[in-house]
Amino acid sequence: ISNISGATLPLYDTTPVGSGGDPSNNWSLDGVTFTFPGNKPVLQPSERVIIIPKGISVNDFRNHYNVPNGVTIHGAQNGFTGALNNGGEKIALLRPDKPDFVAGVGIIVPMIQVDSIDYDDADPWPLGAGRSIERVVESDFGDDPANWRASADSLGTPGKENNIVFSGYDLWSVQEFNEEELQGEMTGPEDDFDGDGIINLQEYAFGLSPKTVSPQESLPRVTIIENNVSQSTAILFQKREGADDVNIIVQRSNDMLSWTTIDEGASLDNEDGIMNMIYYDPLNSDNGKVFFRLIVELLAP
Repeated sequence: ISNISGATLPLYDTTPVGSGGDPSNNWSLDGVTFTFPGNKPVLQPSERVIIIPKGISVNDFRNHYNVPNGVTIHGAQNGFTGALNNGGEKIALLRPDKPDFVAGVGIIVPMIQVDSIDYDDADPWPLGAGRSIERVVESDFGDDPANWRASADSLGTPGKENNIVFSGYDLWSVQEFNEEELQGEMTGPEDDFDGDGIINLQEYAFGLSPKTVSPQESLPRVTIIENNVSQSTAILFQKREGADDVNIIVQRSNDMLSWTTIDEGASLDNEDGIMNMIYYDPLNSDNGKVFFRLIVELLAP
């Protein structure tokens, strides 16, 4: 847990005592059992704390994961009890509101959710393949699967800056867009940053720029190829080399209701980071109209 603000963060009920507050009530976690220990605990600006299971040695944890000496670790007798499910569940950070009296129950302390993560081990959540997953942008909403990636460090980065593995579309987007643009709402895979009718995912897959109108000759196209024996329809498009997180499917239909996938025909490496792809569909004069479509899918990380 880190304090990303520029001010000291109280981890207790700050409601004035005269207004019914109780500063002995501290922040806590839900999903596991943990309440921040101490009298009026605080987090200094940019300070990080780590919470580990009760009974685990703080020194052993610090040494094994190379946690900086200045980072507080709540473990040993002050750690959490319970366990998180590898298959997914919700964990939340809660702060206490002022106590209320409920007839027939007594005094209760309402807990207000500060942040939460309802994680899963399936798409769209990233799979760490044994590694921890880390938040990409610390100030963004914690419950957004797109804001989590596998750590580049095999031991994770507890108590330190996150070390995210950027690859594929994510790597391309941080190379194409500046930080201000990435904080906006037009850099996602389904967005169209330059408004040219080609969404960002397709710009990435086809080796185009998301900031300039894509030239017609670089877009998928259909042509007729003849030889001495037969004619074929050729569907041509370019694909970014190394875009292994993208699946491009070419399909045909006679009625736009039932679609059949066309097998890949050939590819040519331009040796400039672009592959020229060509798919063939034999012409049949009895078929009448034929429709083609390209489906561009972003595979789960």
